[in-house]
Order: sequence, then C-alpha cells, then structure tokens
Amino acid sequence: MLRLDPGLVEQMKLAAPDLGIISGSELTYIRKLSYFRSMVSRGNTSEIFPMRPNIGPNSPGMLETAVLARDLEATDGRDKIFALWNLAQDNGKLDFKMDYTQSIPSSFKDFVTAWSAQHKSLVIIAVSECNERSKAFYEEAPSWCPDWTAPSAVSCLVRRDWLPVRQMLLMDSLDGELYKADGGMKNEELVEPLFEFYDNTLLCTGVIIDEVQDFLVMQGDGLETHRDIFYAFVRYVTDEYSSKYSGLYDDARQAAWAMCHGDVPSAWLPREQSQFASDRYPLEDYVCEQERSRFLLKYAGGYDRPEAWDTVKMSLRGRQFALSRKGYMCLVPQELSRRTGVLHMAIIATCSVPVLLEAVDEASYRFVGSCFVQGWMEGEVFAACMDVGSPREYWEVNHDSSKLLIV
Repeated sequence: MLRLDPGLVEQMKLAAPDLGIISGSELTYIRKLSYFRSMVSRGNTSEIFPMRPNIGPNSPGMLETAVLARDLEATDGRDKIFALWNLAQDNGKLDFKMDYTQSIPSSFKDFVTAWSAQHKSLVIIAVSECNERSKAFYEEAPSWCPDWTAPSAVSCLVRRDWLPVRQMLLMDSLDGELYKADGGMKNEELVEPLFEFYDNTLLCTGVIIDEVQDFLVMQGDGLETHRDIFYAFVRYVTDEYSSKYSGLYDDARQAAWAMCHGDVPSAWLPREQSQFASDRYPLEDYVCEQERSRFLLKYAGGYDRPEAWDTVKMSLRGRQFALSRKGYMCLVPQELSRRTGVLHMAIIATCSVPVLLEAVDEASYRFVGSCFVQGWMEGEVFAACMDVGSPREYWEVNHDSSKLLIV
C-alpha cells in the first residue's frame, strides 16, 4: 500500500502523530501471509503490474508452509499443521487425517511419517530441534519428530525460513531443497527401501562420518552484531585455523566467508576473479556469484549487499561455530554447546543436510539437530573420506550395512 500510494505515509503521520518507525523484521509475520497469498494466487495479486513471478504448481509446499509458519501462534498446537492444510498445494496424496482427539505428539509423528512416505524423503526430520522448550513433547514423541508448537530457535537448513525484503509481485517461489549432502537420494531408488518407520523408531540408511570436537567462541571487543561475529570468525580462520588445518579447503577464508552466507565456496569468488566486484564495497574479499547462491536473489544484474548481510544474520541465528575432529568448519545449534556427550555428525540417505546424533545405547541414537558442515553440503565428503566417486555410489554399495536406528 505504501509503495502504491507515496502520499499515504504523510497522511498517516497527520492522523496519528505518535506513529513511529519500526524494523522490517517486526513485520515478518505479515510478509509471510502476503507471500502465501501470492503463491496460492500464482502471483495474480496486482492488476497494475502484469508481471508474473516464477511459481511452481506445488508452491507453497506443505513442508515450506510449516517451516515459514512455525513462529506464528495457534490456540491449539495441532493447528500448527492442521490449519495449513488448504494452504499447501502438494498434499493431495498425503496419507494423513486430522484428528483432534489425538495428542499433539501423536499427530505430529503421523504427519512426519505420512509426509516422508509421500515425498520419499527424510528431510523433514532435520527440522527437529532438541531444546528445553520441547522437553515435555519429547517425553512422548521420538527425537526425529519436529515439535511444531515451539518457535524455531535456530536457522532452518532444509527450507528457507525467512523472506527477502522485496515486493511480492517480484517474488518467485522460494520452495525446494537447499543442499544435497546425501546426493539427492529418494526412498525406493535402490532395491531395498532406504528408510522405514516402526512406531517411534526410524530405521534408516546413513553413515556417521565425524564428530563435533570444539565449539568456537569468538573473542574480541564489541562483538554485538552479526557483522562483528562474521568478521571475527573470518579473522580466526585467517590467523589460527589455516595454520592448524590444511588440505580440507583450497581457500579456508573463502570457505568461512561462504558458510556464513549459507553457501558453498564456489558461490563466493575471490574479488579479483568476480565480474560483480564493485568499488563501492572495497571490504569485500569475496563476491557472490548469485546464480550459485542458496539464498541471494538476483538484483540489478548482481546481488543486493544489504540482503547479503540479512542472509548472514539468518544463517547464524541460534547457531555456533564449531570444528569437527577432522577439521571441518560447522554451524551447529548453540544449545548443544552445553552438552557433554559425543555429538556424532552423520549423513542420512534421502536427507539433504548433515545431522547430529547422540548415542542412546550401543544400537540406537537420538536426533539432536541439523548442522551446516562446509565441505559436506553437496556430498563432496564422500569422495574425500569414503573413497567413492559419489554419494549414490556409496549408498548402492553399503545400503545394507550402513543402518542407523533413531529413536
């Protein structure tokens, strides 16, 4: 409304002199509703501007909708899923029935198993967060089932959980997986299923590759903003990390820069190699190749620098820098830094992002969160550590022996 009527702001000030300016982040929930409206209408929200964004037939998807709406409120916790039913465009074949007589944990567990069966994917389990707010929920629910009633405490790696600041008539669908740590597998691609549910137990094909060794606390004066933390981490990698670890990354500083933006190194080229470098931004050691970025949208032939900083802020939300035993840079849920047990880093077939597991006993594990591991997000770790050419090759050879039991 404000964009279409430039005089409206002054009229509002005259009518209500006590009106103040607020941060755009405080209007996130309104923008999410506008985004859903734009997706469902296929972009037909304006007769003045006949532009049509790129929106697929199944947007918004059920998982995307649930992720974006997770921080909204609901009187009945079940409605964090049930109320989205007519909004999502891909649930026609979802074998799930809404039942308000079921407990919330049972309803959410049935939803997860139904969604996984429909999409032949376990990516939905990576939305789960292990924190104190959901303690009562997980007394009944398995660890692999997300507690949709609790607002998210960390950035989501399986779907975009925030919206770029731009007009909806220019907003393409943001749905879809961001990474392919597992090689993009789907259940039943091989002779035997890659995962099966047995009540509260998930039997899946996966492999533990590493474990979290050190949580990094950035040191320095005035580390108050995401920009401060970003530059502190880049300095740490330049001054300390690079001298301790070598061989994992061609350019460790580039890898760190990209990770803070939720990207792999190839999405951020050294300044001297990029056609998008600008004299207006002399502090940019690396410049985004927008077409390779997971989050940054095209803007004036390149990308929007303020939007890039928003991406850093959202990527670091609720997460802490860490190093694995093998030296990989990670972003892990901040709450896990207080745990004393071993945090196993694993990749599960049909799950697009690395996950963190805690051992329950010798045979089973508990899911405790997802993690960004630079060097794993496109499945490249299989060639580096597993002596195979691709993730698919590993699953084809080891799908019988690489089984994980998650409870």
